[in-house]
Parts: sequence; structure tokens; C-alpha cells
Amino acid sequence: MQEMIKNLRPGDLPSEGVVETIAALFTKNVLGMAAYIGQIFKIIVPLCGLVKANTTRVAFAKLFGNCCEAILEYTAVSNEESTITRETFSVELSEIYQSINKSTWITSRDLEVSKLTARTLGKICRLFDKQNLEEVAGRLISLLLSLFKRHNLDLILITKSLGDVLISLSAYKSDVLTDSKEAVAAILHNEICNSGGELTAETAKSFNELLRCFGILSERNATFLVHFILNKATFRDERIRSGNLIALRHLINASDEFLTSTDKELILKGFHKHLGEVSIKVRHDMTKFITAMATHDYLQSDGGREYVKFVVCECSTKIPSIEDSVHNNATVAVQLEEWEKQRKKQREMCSELLHLMATTIEKTDELFWPYLFEFLLKPNFENAFGPVVRVLHHISNVKLEKGEIEDSEEAAPKLENVSATDLIARFIVVLSDLKRFPDCACDTFLKLLRNLAICFDRKLVGLWHERITEMLEFCRNSNGQDKRMMRVSWEEKLLAFLSETLERMENQEWFCKMSTSISSQFSLYPTNSQSKNFSLRCYGVILSQIQDKDRIQHDLNLAVDQFIHSSARERQGLAMLMGYVASKHLDQVLSELQNTVAVYVTTKESSFSNFFSVFKSEKTLNELENAKSTVALSLGHLTYHMPREMLGIKLESEIIRMLLPLLRGLRSANSKSHAAEAIDLIGQALNNDHVSLCTGGKMLVGPVDSAIMNRSAGDGCVEISPSLTARDELLARLVKYFKNDATGDDTPITKVPAFLTKNIKILRACTTLSELEPTLNDGDMRKMLKPCLNYVMTCDAARKGEISYESEDEEDRLLGEKEILVTNARELNHLLVAILKKKNTLQNLEFIFQQFEDYLKSEHSYQRLRAIQCCENIFSHFLNHPFKTDSKTAIVSLLLAKIIPACGDNVDDIRLKSLMCVQRLLEIQIKCSGVSKESTLEGFGILTEVADKLTSHESDVVYDGIRNLSKLVCVRLPLDVLQYNPGSFTCALMDALLWKQQTSANTACLVLIHIFETRSALFERKVEQIVSCIFSKMDLLPYEKLSSNFTRNGILKLFVILFRHYTHQVLDAILVKSLPFSNAASECLLHAGADDNLMLESVDYLVDSLDSISPYEEASISTKLFKSSAVKRVASKRALTICTALESLLVAYASKIEYEQKGRRSDEQSKMMNIPLAYKVISSLIVRLGSMCEAKSPHNLNKVNPYRQAVDLLRASFLVFFDTQVNKNLDNLQTWSCLDVEATSSGYDFNYFCETLHLILMTLCKNEPDKSEKMVSCVNKYVSSKFELQRATVVAFFAMVVQETLEGQLDLLLEIIINSLLTRLADNSPIVRKLCLQGLANIVYAPSHQIDRYGAVVIDALVSGMEDADDPQMAIALQAMNGLCDFLNKAPNTNIDAQLVNICLRVRPCFEKENVAIRSMAFRLFGMLANFTTSNTNSKFKDQIDTSFIQIVLHLFDSNQQVVKACKSALCRLGASMDNQALSEYLYDKLNSDSEVVDCNKFMNELSTIVIGGYPGKADIFIQRCIGFFTAQWPELRSAAALFSGHMLHNLDEDMRETINKDQIGDAFTQLMKDSDSSVRADAARSICLLYCY
Repeated sequence: MQEMIKNLRPGDLPSEGVVETIAALFTKNVLGMAAYIGQIFKIIVPLCGLVKANTTRVAFAKLFGNCCEAILEYTAVSNEESTITRETFSVELSEIYQSINKSTWITSRDLEVSKLTARTLGKICRLFDKQNLEEVAGRLISLLLSLFKRHNLDLILITKSLGDVLISLSAYKSDVLTDSKEAVAAILHNEICNSGGELTAETAKSFNELLRCFGILSERNATFLVHFILNKATFRDERIRSGNLIALRHLINASDEFLTSTDKELILKGFHKHLGEVSIKVRHDMTKFITAMATHDYLQSDGGREYVKFVVCECSTKIPSIEDSVHNNATVAVQLEEWEKQRKKQREMCSELLHLMATTIEKTDELFWPYLFEFLLKPNFENAFGPVVRVLHHISNVKLEKGEIEDSEEAAPKLENVSATDLIARFIVVLSDLKRFPDCACDTFLKLLRNLAICFDRKLVGLWHERITEMLEFCRNSNGQDKRMMRVSWEEKLLAFLSETLERMENQEWFCKMSTSISSQFSLYPTNSQSKNFSLRCYGVILSQIQDKDRIQHDLNLAVDQFIHSSARERQGLAMLMGYVASKHLDQVLSELQNTVAVYVTTKESSFSNFFSVFKSEKTLNELENAKSTVALSLGHLTYHMPREMLGIKLESEIIRMLLPLLRGLRSANSKSHAAEAIDLIGQALNNDHVSLCTGGKMLVGPVDSAIMNRSAGDGCVEISPSLTARDELLARLVKYFKNDATGDDTPITKVPAFLTKNIKILRACTTLSELEPTLNDGDMRKMLKPCLNYVMTCDAARKGEISYESEDEEDRLLGEKEILVTNARELNHLLVAILKKKNTLQNLEFIFQQFEDYLKSEHSYQRLRAIQCCENIFSHFLNHPFKTDSKTAIVSLLLAKIIPACGDNVDDIRLKSLMCVQRLLEIQIKCSGVSKESTLEGFGILTEVADKLTSHESDVVYDGIRNLSKLVCVRLPLDVLQYNPGSFTCALMDALLWKQQTSANTACLVLIHIFETRSALFERKVEQIVSCIFSKMDLLPYEKLSSNFTRNGILKLFVILFRHYTHQVLDAILVKSLPFSNAASECLLHAGADDNLMLESVDYLVDSLDSISPYEEASISTKLFKSSAVKRVASKRALTICTALESLLVAYASKIEYEQKGRRSDEQSKMMNIPLAYKVISSLIVRLGSMCEAKSPHNLNKVNPYRQAVDLLRASFLVFFDTQVNKNLDNLQTWSCLDVEATSSGYDFNYFCETLHLILMTLCKNEPDKSEKMVSCVNKYVSSKFELQRATVVAFFAMVVQETLEGQLDLLLEIIINSLLTRLADNSPIVRKLCLQGLANIVYAPSHQIDRYGAVVIDALVSGMEDADDPQMAIALQAMNGLCDFLNKAPNTNIDAQLVNICLRVRPCFEKENVAIRSMAFRLFGMLANFTTSNTNSKFKDQIDTSFIQIVLHLFDSNQQVVKACKSALCRLGASMDNQALSEYLYDKLNSDSEVVDCNKFMNELSTIVIGGYPGKADIFIQRCIGFFTAQWPELRSAAALFSGHMLHNLDEDMRETINKDQIGDAFTQLMKDSDSSVRADAARSICLLYCY
């Protein structure tokens, strides 16, 4: 410190760092720095006037402030001998104050300077004496108060400074404080009001300083401040009202000793107006204010109870949930949430306040007792019951300890201003429904009631102590129990408690007071609440004890008038009241009910019978319905509670007669619910195990709940069993109630509306009625069960946690899924068991199962679970009770088949419960078979393993468990039930394949697979039915990929298993199906075709079947009429069916081969190629293809094209039996192009087939030449077929084999082929004969030695074919000529001398045929014959040439170029045989070129000159032959004949002209000039012009 002081030189301003360091030292070491204060002041104080910079001022202000604090702290702890006192530095401090004040540091714009200066001045004032203080205090207070208006300033230092000034003035009792109190109070009050909101850590310090200043001011001005704040209480501003309460609370807590009694009275009464505040903030501050007043005993004064009432009211405030109001505005939602939190906080604080006041503040019992009891009897205070009862219980315990409310010989203590009966009635009803009262502890209520027993009556002390102790024990043991059953049992105990209390009192006057009390409190309970319902039941208990019949009648009348049109719960309570009263006053209750019917039902119904009933309001109709349902329910409770000996007398004569009309016309669910409950009560009253209420017995709480203590018949009960003749009508009415609210059999109920209460009660009523004698028939039971099951199975409301069907209280609205499911299942199981009990037979068991069987197949898991639970229940009940074992045991296997699929459900619980059902059924089966259960227990050991596997989440493990279960079932069941018969185990499993639950269908499939594999011999006679069943199931299944559809794949496996054992039977079953096959049939065949052995055996069988039937039928007259006249053949349906099946099998195997060959070498062959079946199949299908040419489908199979089907089939067979290269080559050649080409009207013709067959054989002979012999052998068997196209196909096949087979292989085949062809030359079919000639002509493709061997035979056959008698189209002749041309061209050295003239004679008639091909081929063949003349035949052939020359020449100008070319070729060849060199050379020169066009006129002129010169003696013959063609059919020939004859006549010499017949020629030309063709006439005119010389 000495070093620091060295830096302080007088006259020089020290640096800011030095000053701040010294200031910091004062805060760290007060005692050490005290010795240097004087030195520092001497140096620093004179320099204050020189400070200008704000930062320096800040440093100096910190230093002075810290110095003052150090002085204050030092003097506070120093002893009297200390040299430093408050007056020691008075001069320096005055100088500092004056310097700072003159320099206006406090009003500086720099906020830091301003607030630190204020702090320093406040501390200086603490060190001033009274005189100096009073001189500066007034102005300083004004300056400090002015700083509060600078809102951007941190006020904590300002407030502390003001506090320092006020403390100093208060200590000196200066009048300056009195003069400034108004200004200070106003500023402080304003700051308190403005700072009373949410406080942070910093603002809380400032706020506390404000309150401290307010407290300092109150030390001498308390009365002024009280009046000041009361004056502010009239302001409406929420902040001011809240600030008032905060300020007064601080005054009470901090300055209570300065407040006079008058001030306290003013405070207590002056703020009553704030008790009705709306603002939650003000109410919150009011609660804190009340806490302060309670702590200082203000509330014991007059007016204090108003504040107690305020606290209780705050406790009773209901906090609405924000969910009750839906707001789209997010801001509003946030505000509501915040408001809800504040209200909840306020209520909790008030509850704690009441408790703390009772437990920590003395004399509060005088304030609370018995004042708080009044709130228990007032409306709108239900939410405060918890805090109030807790307080009252505490006070009662204190009073018991003090002995103030204990029993003594003197008068028992009483509660003032409250009625004992009112409190008892209120307490019992509130205890029945404590959930409605927040923070209510049941044990607290009960203990308070037990403590109050002496205050009510001495008689009750012992009884209440015993019963309340029992109820307390019940409450402690009720945790974890079913909520509804616990509530029912609790209500039983309360009613029993009330009943025993009444019995103990034995005072009719007290009973009447109790009835008056409880009836007067009806308005305290909400409408349709459980509390009001229970209060009515208590009312009934009380009335049953009253002996005054007039009072009974009066009270019943009032109750009916008040509640007949009220809510459903209240009307239910009214009905129970009637039942309780009827136990003692039956006639009065019946009379009242009859009167009620007359007033509220009959009168109004009669007014509806006229026309104007349609104008009745909905309200009127509802009132009528409510009255009817209430009376009906009352009759039910009356019947249940009436004396047993009166039941037989009153039931049919009065009760049922009154009830039946009331059941009609009910519309609402609540009304129907009451009606169903009434029927249920009547049924229960008639059950033998029902115990009636006897005189002196305890009251029964409810019919649905357990009964009270039993009574024996010796106690006065008459055990009778009256009959209920109206049961059928009542059941019909219940079923109608169900149907009226049903939403459809398949529509799940997704909410829990009011009618679910009705449905539950209908279930109970149905159960009760079904237990009565006689037993219901099947029809009635079916009608009853259908709606019951529909309700229980389809209701999925509990899955969403909707309202419970039995509770409408706020806290009991969401009981969850388990509550409703358990209730539904329990009631349904009771109903099913009741029906089964009446007749415990297998038939009845099956009947019950059939009613809910469909729900086992549901797509909803909760429906399946409920159904399987019902199964387990009824199976267990059936097994555990005796039944006849000689009945139909097949029923058990049928039930087993319908349960087993559920063992594979995707829900664990369903799988395990289904397995349990399977075990129960197997046990029933064993019991029916007469085998002892103990001897068969070993077989059930596998069920444990199955159960373990079924609990797995891996499907493979589950399915393995199913397989094990299948083995057990097949062993346990007799063989007769495994057979496929209607109603058998196997048949039922087939039906299970269509279950919506995929895994269940898979399970059924697994079991069937095991049966088919191990018991296939059972199905030998049922193959066709099984196949049909499989197809029908497949068609109904949704189509998916086999990899993802286990069921579909499993059914296919079933089919394959059956197919493997009974191949022929299965195929026969498929072949009887109509075309086109269903998708299922096709899919099954495709799946079976992938199996090698199955495919081979099936194809072999189908090919044999195909060969044994006709491929087509001749078209009938009707077919020709309706389809086309060109239709000659109609494909056989049987053959089409076989081909379809074959195609599916072959396509499937082809796909398999393709899959297996992926990634292999392309030249790798199929393993099927070398088997003998391959040639058989290919041969048969080739013949099939040929036989389908020009064949149409049957009239009902228009979509099936026989030829295309045959092509597809043949293509598939090639894919199977030949390698990839063969198939690739066939595709490249577009062999199967018919698939893309439309057929003609009569189908694909045979020529098109021949082209396809040619491509096939060409490919086969090239790639598989070694297979030819086997193919020919297989095809040859069809050569003698009775069907034309089959023979034609064989012949065409042979013809092409001869053409395409290589030289090495043909030698072995040719003899077979030639012999077959020669055999078919005499066939009655022109097509066959034509193809035979084609095949024989193809000998030209054979080796030369074979041509030599068969040449003569072939030529003879071809020549014979040219004169076929049955050849109107000349197709055979054309083929014969074509073949002969080819043969002669291939074998030029062949000797045909013997046939030459014969050939000429057969060819020449063809020159004039209309068929162009015939004409051209005839000319071509005739010209070729010139090369085969010999010396023996030369002269004969020349004669043929002379005869035909003119004809050939004229055809050079034929209209068809093909004929022209043939004629040119023929004339070129024939010219050499005519012994005329000039003619030969001329013809060769002119006709050798096919493309050169011959000028007819010029050619005829030149040719006529050569012919006349070469053959002068034949000129007249040639002219006559030309004239003969003047009548030819073609105009070109007539024109050529005219020109040739004209030039011939023109070029004759004179001698030759004389030898001709001119008249004949002239007539011929004259006639030709009349020709219809102009060109003919022109050429004729041109020729006539040449005859000028004649």
C-alpha cells in the first residue's frame, strides 16, 4: 500500500488504474486499509473538481463508495478505543459530497457515473450527523427519486442509495422523512407495481430493495402507508391491485409491530373487494397476502372467514384441460396452456395453505371447525373436498387427542350449524365416487367419518368403528384389482354400511330426516353422474326402512316426477330405487309404476294415435321413450328384489303384462339398454340359484354384481321356479335391438358410442334367457348369436382407447383396450357356455363353433384372437363336462381342421391359443374313441416342442413346428376322416387355403402336404374332385409371385404330389376341363412340367391320347352357315384340350432348361434329346400341325386358333428336345412366323404349312442328320391314317426328307419313303396324291444311283399323275408335269421312248387350260421332250411338233409372260427337231432372249415366209389351224392367229393360192371382224388388207 500511496502526488490526478486498484483494496481488506483512509482523502479529495472524464469519475466514485463502506464496516466491528469513528472524516466527506454535487455527477448522461455517484452519496449520508444529513437529505431524495424515471438505468444501486438515506433519516427520527413520505411512497409503490411480474435473479434484488425501502418508510409512517395503499385499491389496473397486495404483505411481514389494531382492521376488511378478483395474478398475490395475514393471526378477527372462503373457493376451482378447447391459432393455444398452469399452481398453493394453517398456526381450529363442514354441503365446492377433508381430519384428530369430541356421560358433542343427516348422506355419496373429487383420499374421508360418529349419535360409534376399519382394509388391498369390480364391491360396502346404520338407529323420525337430507342433495351432483345414481340408490335403501306408507308413496311420486325424464344414469338410479323399495313395499311400488304408465306413457301414446302425431316434437317423443324405458327397468329391478314367494304370483299376471308394451317403439340406445337390463333382471330372478331379499336381509347392490349374503330356504325364502312363457318374444325384442344399431356384418365398430352399453346388457340378457327351460331351438339360437357375435368380434374400439362403456366420469373415460376386451369376451363366453350347458353334445359344440367360424378367417387380428379365445373356452368346458361318446366323432376332426390353420397365425397369442384348442380337440377325440387319456399322454409330449417353436418370430421355425403338429394329427386321426369327402378333415383343410390370413393358409397347406405325401392311397377314387378343388382354390387366390406366396406355392406342391402318384388320373381330370384352361390349371401344369419324370410320363400319355382321337371333324351345315362356307374342318375339342395341356408341360420344362443353361456353352445339348420319346413327340406334333391346316376352332372357342396352338406346341417341343443351335436356326429362318401373320378366312392353308415343314426339316437335316431315320419311322405310322391331312402331312414330310437329307443317310430311308409314297398314289385325297408325286419327283435330290434305281418307277407315277381323273383343278397334273420336268432336267440321259408320245398326248391338252401355271408348265415340258427323242421316237415326236407348232407360236403372244417365256423356250428347243435349219436359226435368234419383246406383225410375216418356204405342202394345214384359233378364248391368241393367217395367205405364190378354200377363209375373217375386242378387229382388218391379191 505504501508503494501505491507514493503514486498519489498532491495536485496531480492519479491514473484510473491506480484509483481502481485502491478501491478494490478497500473491498478486500477493510481493516488493513482503514489506516490509510486519511492519507488518501487528503490527496484525492482536493482533486475532485479537476475530474472531467467519465471513466475517471467512475473510478473516483468507486473509490469514495468503497471507502465509505469500509468506514461503516470498520466502525461496526471496532471497539470504543478505536481512533476511527463516523465523525472522523466528516469534513472530508462533506467536501466530497459538495464536490460531487457541484460537478453534477449524479445527473450525468453516463449511466455508470450516475448510478455509482448515487451509491456513493447514499453511503456518505450514512456517515453524516443529523445536521449535515438534514441539510442534504431533501435534495438528495429528490435527485434519487428523479433517477427512477430513467427506465434504462439499473435501479438496484439507486434503490440501495435511497434505502441508505431513509435508514439514516429514520435513525435520527428526522422530520425530513415525514415531509418526503408522500413522494417516496408514490415512487416506491409505482415501482413495486411495475416490478411485480416475472422476476429474474437481478430484478429480484432490485425488487427486494424496493420492499426494504417501503418497510423502512413504514417504521414511522405505517398508518399513512395503509391508507395510501387502500386509496390505491380502487384502481382497476391489475398491476396496481397486485402491487397493493405485495406492499401490504411486506408491511405485515416486516413491520407488523408498527401497525395498530385499527390499521390491522382496515387491512382485513379493506381488501374484501379483492376477493372477487378475476385476474389470476391478483388472486395469486391475494393467496400470498392471506398467508401473511394467517401467520400474524389476522384471520381470527371479524371478517377473517371471508378469506378462508376465498382459499376454499380457489381449491374448488376446476382446471379445464386445454384439450377441451380446440384452437387453430398456435398463439392462443400457448396462452391457454400458460393460463392452465397458473390456475393449477394457484389451486395447489391454496390447498397447501389450508393444510399449513391447520397444522402450524394455533387457534385455526376455532376458525375452521365446524365452519369448513358448510362447504361440504354447498354446491360448486366439489374440487375443494380433498383439502377441506384433510384439514377437518387433522382437526378432528387434534380434538380427539384433546378429548373435545369423545363420548362422555354428559351430552355428546354436536356440530353447530350443520345437520348430522346432511353430513352422513353427503359423505356416503361422495365416498362412492371419489374420483370426481381431486386430491380426495379415501382413507382420510373414512377416518374423518369415524371420528365424527360421536358427533352424530352414540349408537353409531361402535358400528362405524368396526365397519370403517373394514373399509379401510378393503381400500388398502384393492390396488391392482379390476377397477370396475372394485367400484362395484365398494358400492356394496357403502350401501351395506348405510343399511346397518339405519338398522342401528331404529328411529323412523331419523329415517325421514335422512330421506329428506339425501333428496335435498340431488342438486349437488352433476347430471348423469355416478354420484347422483348412487344417491338415488341410497334413497331407495332409506325409503325401504320407512314404515309410513303415505310417506313412501309421496317420496316415490316425487322421485318419479323429478327423474322420469332425466339422464340415463339418473333414470337407472330411479329404477334401482324402485327395486330396493319393492323388497319391503311391493304393492306401493307396483301401484306407483302403474300410475306412472298411465300418466307418462298411456296418455301420451294415445295422443299420438291421431293424424297430428307426425307433428309431435322430438322432445316429446324422447320423453315418452324415457318414461317407457324407466318403467321397464324399474319392473326388472322390482322382479329381482321382490320377495321370492311373490314372484310366481306377480310375474306373468302383472309384471310381464306391464313390461311387454313398454318394450315397443324404443329408439335410443339408452332406452334399449334399460329394456335389455330389465329382461336380464327378470331372467336372473327366475334362475334357480337366485336368492331373493328376505326380511331383515342386507340390501343387494346390483343384479350384474355378486349377490350379498346368502340365505337358506329355512330363513323364509320360498324356492320356486316360475316359468317365463314370453321368453321367445323377449329374445326377439333383444335381437331387434341389436340389429337396429348394427353397422353391417363386415363393418368394424371404431368408436364406443352409447349403444355399446346396450349391447353388453343385451349379451347378459341373452345369456340369462338361454339358461331358462326349455332349451332354445337351433333357429332361435342362431338368430340370437349372430348379432351378439357381430358386436363382440367386430368392435375394435378398445384398441383406440375410447370411452369405456360403463363409465362417463372424467378420469374413467380411458380405461384402455384390456377393460373392454375382457368385458366383451367374458359376456360372450358366458353366453356360449350357457348354450353349451343346455346340451353338451358334439352336435351342439359344432353348432356353436359354426356361428363364429368366419371370424377365425378375418383379416383383423383382434377378431381372430377373440374367436380363438371363444374356441378355447367352449372346448375346455365341453371336455371338462360329461358328454355322449357315441355321437359323430367326425365332427371333432372337422373342428380340428378349422382350428389348425390358426396355429400359423402371425400373432403369437393366436398361435398358442390355437395349439391349446388343438390339444383340447385331440383329447375330445381320444375320449370319444374310448381310449383312456393316461395311455395317450406320451403322444402329446410333442405339443410342448411345437409350442416352443410357435413362439418363435422366425417363420421357418414356426413352419417346422406346424410340420411336427401335422405328424401328430395324422397319427391321432382315423383314416376315414383323412379321406377326401364332404365334411372330412382333408376337405375342410382345403377350404382353409382361402383364409385371408396368409400364414394361416400356409399352415393348412403344410398339413395337406404331409397328408398327401403320407396318405396318398386314400385319394385314388377322388382324384378328379381333388384336382377340381385345387383349381378352384388357385383361381380364388390373389396372384402373386411364387417366391412371395407360400400358399400358392404350397398348393402347387400339393398338385405335384397328387400328379406324381396318379399321373394318368390327374391328366384325365384336367382334360375334361373346358377351354381355355383357367389360370389355375395352366399354372399347375406349368409347375408340374418342371419335374423331369412327371413331364416325360405326362407327355407320353398325352401324345398317345392325342394320336388315339380325331384331330378334327368335318364341318356341319350350321358351322358352314354361321362361320364361312370355306370352313371344311372343325378342330376337335378333346384334341385342343390335350394340346393345351401338352403345351403347358413343354413350355414349363423349356423354361427350366433355359434357366439351367444360363452361363453354359451355347452348343451344349439338352439331356432330353436322345430319349425315344423325343421322336415320338416331334412326329406326332408335326402331324398335328399339318392336320390343323384350314381347321377352325369350335364355335365356343373362338379365341383358340388350332393352327397357332399347334405351332406353339411344336415350337415348345423343339425347345425341350433339341439343342439351342437348332432352335436358334429355326428362329433365324422365321419358322414360327405364323404367330405374327393373320390367317385367311379358312385358316392357314396346307401350302403354308408345307413351307414351315420345309424349314423345320431343312434345319433338322442340317443340324441333326442322324435323327432322320428315327423320325421317318415315327411319322410313317400315320401314313395310313383315316384323316386326310394326317396322311398329307406324312407324305409332305417324306417328300421334304428326300429333298433335304444328305446323301449318306438317304439310302437307308428311301426305300421306306418310296414304298409309302407309291402306296398313297391311289389315295382318295387329291392333296395326298399331289404330295406323293412331289415326293417321288424329289428323287432328283437323291444320289444318281438311287435315281437310276427308282427313275422308271417315278416316271411312270408322274405320267400317270398327269391323267388323274379326280383332278378338276389340275393341281395333280401340274405337280406331275413339274416333277417330270425336274426329273428330266436332273437326269438328261433317261430313256423315255416308251412314254414320249404318251407324255405328248397328255401335255398338249394343257396348252389351252386357263390355269397359267398349267399352260406354262405344259409348254416347258413339251419343249424339254425334244432333248429325249431317239431314232425310234424322232418321227413320232415330229408329228407331235407339227400338230402343236401353230398353237405354240400363237401362245408366244399370250397375255401371261410366264407362258410367253415357256413358249419361247419350247420353240427354241423344238426348232432343232423340225429338220429346217432356217426355221431353227430364226427361232433361236428371235426367241432366245426372254427380255426381248417380239413384234407380232413383223414376226408373223417373217415366220410365214420361212414356214411356206420350208413346208410348202403344209401351208394350207397351218392356215386352217390358224383360222381354228379365231375363236380362241384369249383375244391375244385371236389377234395373233389373224395376223399369222393373213401373212401366210399374203406370202403364198399363185399356185398355192389356188389350193386354198377362199370362201371359208373369207367367212372366218368376216366373222372375226365382229369380235368384241377392238384389237382383234384391228389385226383382222390389217390381215384382210394383205388379201388384196385375192
